[in-house]
Amino acid sequence: MKDIRTKEIHSLPNYLQFIEENCTGHRNVLFRGHADSLWKLEPKLARIPLRPALRSKQAEIEMLSEFKRRASSLAPRDVTSDWDWLALAQHHGLPTRLLDWTTNALVAFWFAIENPPKSGQNGSIWIFFNESNDYANSQSLLDPFSINKTLIYRPRHASTRITAQSGWFTIHKRIEKSDQFIPLEKNKSYKERLIKLIIPGGAFRVLREDINRCGINSASIFPDLDGLTKQITWEFSPPSDEAELIQMIQKENI
Repeated sequence: MKDIRTKEIHSLPNYLQFIEENCTGHRNVLFRGHADSLWKLEPKLARIPLRPALRSKQAEIEMLSEFKRRASSLAPRDVTSDWDWLALAQHHGLPTRLLDWTTNALVAFWFAIENPPKSGQNGSIWIFFNESNDYANSQSLLDPFSINKTLIYRPRHASTRITAQSGWFTIHKRIEKSDQFIPLEKNKSYKERLIKLIIPGGAFRVLREDINRCGINSASIFPDLDGLTKQITWEFSPPSDEAELIQMIQKENI
């Protein structure tokens, strides 16, 4: 089996050129941005500790049930199926077996460089070339907790965040025997259709300005008051890596 193809990206034009050269002609290509290039392609449910005596399937069913019970007055009225509830809960931070993807390459780029990197940390963007038989069909849609393979799920736009982010998901199969999820990059059915782009952490501060000029920022990604206030804060108070750049420029001009 071939190793996953990787490439380092240093600028937004460099990224867009790579997308044009490698993704043109493919009907549905999915993108995912990581602030840390070492992160795996696995759902949040696989990355959190669970209370004793709880297996992941039991925990996720109970968490979703509690979310449905307590969020019913806040959720859109047309959210009815477990698939809709999973998508809504995922976009508001609840650990599920879903992993977020987007069909918008710029959205994935923003998620990768949104925040200042930790020391020595690089970002990454995953590109996933999918095929028609990768999708959840009417039979598998009956119960998201009993799928027999990792699939792609295209959600209804029941949330403004899903719409703004051109959101799609992979929904990951839980291995019953080990009670674990297999990261997508370790999944033999998908590994050869992945590309990993590495973004040096030192480039984040400049790339953040570049992507904002394209209209991709906190306010557009999260079209609510939380996203708006985060964007306004960024406009008036630069994050640590951008503040360092401003200080360097000011010293050079003295």
